[in-house]
Amino acid sequence: MKYLTESVLILSGNVHFTEISKITNGSREIVDFTSSGLTHTNMAYSKAKNRYRFGKAYDGLNFGLLEIDWTTNDSPVIFLKALNANGEVVFDYRLNPDNFNNKN
Repeated sequence: MKYLTESVLILSGNVHFTEISKITNGSREIVDFTSSGLTHTNMAYSKAKNRYRFGKAYDGLNFGLLEIDWTTNDSPVIFLKALNANGEVVFDYRLNPDNFNNKN
């Protein structure tokens, strides 16, 4: 492998709710940001057990937003946000940029 990273971000959808799942092993993280439900949702799906869920799932109409702040002096900062149908943030998560630096 040419580049190694401490952590991985996965973006997924088509589950009719939104959630963040996270597995941590030391400083390494695998973060999955799942978002879908612009036109319809399914409350039963959001209640399914997920031992890796970070925080609570949101089962209202929603969409996901990934923001990257490139203005920081060190590493870019990544924010994951779930917004409701009115554009209001229902939850957000800030990724630790140190965990996403390339290692040679």
